[in-house]
Amino acid sequence: MNKVISESIVLSRINYGDNDRIVTVITRDQGKIRLIAKGSRKLKSKLAAGIELFSVSEISFIKGKGDIDTLVSSRGIEYFINIQKDLDKIKLAYEVLKAIDKYTEDNSGSEYYRLLKNTLKLANELRLNDLSISNYFFSQLIKLSGFTPKLFTDDKDEKLNIESKYNFDLDNMTFVKAVSGRFDSKTIKYLRILFSDSPDKIFNIKDEDIELSLINNLIQSMFKRHLSV
Repeated sequence: MNKVISESIVLSRINYGDNDRIVTVITRDQGKIRLIAKGSRKLKSKLAAGIELFSVSEISFIKGKGDIDTLVSSRGIEYFINIQKDLDKIKLAYEVLKAIDKYTEDNSGSEYYRLLKNTLKLANELRLNDLSISNYFFSQLIKLSGFTPKLFTDDKDEKLNIESKYNFDLDNMTFVKAVSGRFDSKTIKYLRILFSDSPDKIFNIKDEDIELSLINNLIQSMFKRHLSV
């Protein structure tokens, strides 16, 4: 038997037969996989607790010859309890899970797993509002997909000026100087943090200093232009 052990997060679950589930998970080191969890809908199932949504589990599974592997054991190691207590957080978490499932391949790298885990942690800590969490997640997903915007120079390759205002060219993912532009130095600085490798810095940004809805609209526009199909 080719038994594999990995850390995982459940992306989706569907009932199968009378007592089983087909579970899609993203793992720390095995990419995205589909598993059959036999008997997991039974009351005394030993697999059920380890395939809960909004949690991190250690799983072991046996690789199959087809597209679905067999779950052997599962053990919850981290639960994001606060998400489950808030309907808005639940809605956001479902949106994040759905996006990871849709935009990652079966052999996706561990960076997608880290992004999902970090996002759920941020939501669970309750230190950021939902728009900030959404901005972080989709910025990082855009980055991982290879569409990072230019955040230090404009469309003419000139350094962005703190005294200037800009609009954004979605096709070329760059800022364009405009007298009545919608984006200033504060919003550009915030975007740099969102797309950086140190997202914890967003905790230092006060919500009242940034038009979060403006940034969210921009990031969602980037996402729809380059990733959404």
